[in-house]
Amino acid sequence: MQKLYRTDYEGEFVIDGYVLKEGRRYENREFIPNTIVNNQHTGRAVVIGNGTSRLAVDLRKIERHAGGHLGKRRLQSYGCNALYRDMNPDFLVSINNFMVNEIVNDSYADNNVVLSNTTNCINHPNKIHLIPYAVSLCAGAIALYLACFDGHKNVYMLGYDNQGGESNNNVYAGTDNYAKSDHKVSSKKWEGQIKRIIDTYDDVDFIWVAGGTSRFPEDWKYCVNLRQVTVRDFVLEVDL
Repeated sequence: MQKLYRTDYEGEFVIDGYVLKEGRRYENREFIPNTIVNNQHTGRAVVIGNGTSRLAVDLRKIERHAGGHLGKRRLQSYGCNALYRDMNPDFLVSINNFMVNEIVNDSYADNNVVLSNTTNCINHPNKIHLIPYAVSLCAGAIALYLACFDGHKNVYMLGYDNQGGESNNNVYAGTDNYAKSDHKVSSKKWEGQIKRIIDTYDDVDFIWVAGGTSRFPEDWKYCVNLRQVTVRDFVLEVDL
């Protein structure tokens, strides 16, 4: 992984189909321009995972966060999948086809920014924004990557609880498009992806919010630009 930024991103070519002719494959390539301009932020963001620890925070306060005098400390919010059921983050990520269908069918994408992969951009034209460079990560890691891609230098990680093979502690467990709460889940793969992002964007201050069932992975202890805070500290630091 390398440092990439939206300020340098004009768009990219994607493959939206192909034909076979005389034993050869001919790809149809289409250029999708950058559809998001996000260069007027404060450099502070909160990326919201769906672990149960985030239930200690009123998401409506994040959604309405003003950032003090002239909005100098306003948080931009990034989240994934069913988070839209409880709040309107500034940026919502989903790469699950069924989840994207739900989001679009609920008309959420009509007036909010939703990002997904090439397939969902093609299936839902003018509804979905393309995730730059088709990064191969889970939705939660992509949301974290996008906060860095947009140039934020202080990034809070709320609800990134991590799981070690025990029951599913996702707040949406058992609801549409989610596994049941007794489904065994391991986040080892996600933890590695997130560590890659933290290591790559070494000039970003990552702040992991601990609480409830959250677990801090052993490998993350070696990330010098990652620190832990309690939910109370988070509320005080960002002035919720």
